[in-house]
Amino acid sequence: MPLFREETPAPGWLRVVGVLALVAAVLLIVDSTVIDPGSFQGGGAIAAVIAAIVLLALGILALTVRIVVTVEAAAPGGASASAARVKDSAGATGSTGSTDSARATSATGSAGAMVAALTVTLALSPVWRVSFARSDVDSAKKVEMLARDFGGAGYRVLPGNKRGLLFTSGPGVTLVRRSNGRSYTVRSERPDDLIAALYRR
Repeated sequence: MPLFREETPAPGWLRVVGVLALVAAVLLIVDSTVIDPGSFQGGGAIAAVIAAIVLLALGILALTVRIVVTVEAAAPGGASASAARVKDSAGATGSTGSTDSARATSATGSAGAMVAALTVTLALSPVWRVSFARSDVDSAKKVEMLARDFGGAGYRVLPGNKRGLLFTSGPGVTLVRRSNGRSYTVRSERPDDLIAALYRR
C-alpha cells in the first residue's frame, strides 16, 4: 500500500482533442478505402496511411495520458539511498524560455531524515517517468502553479535544471533532488498529503 498515490486524468479539453483526432483518422481511412480510393494512389496512399496512424496515436494518447505521483516501498533489490533506478527521458515534450516563478506558499513536515527504503515516482503516463529514492529528496515545499509560467501543459523542461508536470494551474509541490540538484514541480490536489508522505519517518 503506497504512502501516497494520486492520478490526475487528462483535462476535458485534451480528451476532446483526442476524440477529434480519432474521428479524423476514421474519416481519412473511410475516404481512402471506401468513398474515393481512386484519389489515394501511390504516394497519396502512403501519406494517407501515415496520417491515419499519427492521428490514431495522438487520439489514444490524448485520451489515456495522466499524471501519476506515488510514494511507496521500493521493490526488493530496487532503489536505495545510494542507488535509485531512474527513467528520465529527456526527449519528452518540453519548453524553454520561462523561469520558475511558481510561488511557494507553505511547507509541511519536518526537515528530518527521510526513509531510504521508499521510492518517489513521478510520471506523465505513458510518455515519461522518473523514480528515485525518497532519501534523495533534499526539500519539498507547497507551491501555487500557473500553467503560463511553465509554458503550457504536460512535462515541461525549464532553464536552471527545473522540470514541471501539470495539466492545469493550481496547487502543487516542488521537490529538489539532492543527487543532481534538479527540481520537479508537480501539480497535485493533495499537496499537504504528498509532503507528509515525503517526510514521514
